[in-house]
Amino acid sequence: MRNVDRHTDLSTALHNCDGNETYDMVSHIKVVVKQLTGHTDLALMNIEAGILTDAMVKAMKHTCDSIMGPNSNLSERCDKILGSRYVRILKVLDRKHQVTSSTGKHTNAVLSCLEWMKQNLPNYVMKRREFLNEVEKRKTSHC
Repeated sequence: MRNVDRHTDLSTALHNCDGNETYDMVSHIKVVVKQLTGHTDLALMNIEAGILTDAMVKAMKHTCDSIMGPNSNLSERCDKILGSRYVRILKVLDRKHQVTSSTGKHTNAVLSCLEWMKQNLPNYVMKRREFLNEVEKRKTSHC
């Protein structure tokens, strides 16, 4: 929670539904938490990756709860097929914060790395590369 709550782009975006010089005004914010998997180069086992993902989902739920306040309504769905969804709605201001845990769909992965995808996907499509090696992923990824 300390890392999520400190002043970051994420916390700024979640707190600024009314907009500012960086963000446009919005009524619905969707946070997609991508399921992590083990990674041998980083010495991360599958169980550790799962624990880290669960911790991030809990942190995002807590953050949305605190931002939306006690007068907001909660809607929660837990489904292994469709993925989990946690929604806080503040009807008075017509605002909604949603935390979604990815079911592994490619669309959710693209959302979490949209800027990287905009820069790198055209090259992938043109050259039809099947895989990036681990060094290339870390070098070019800003997700």
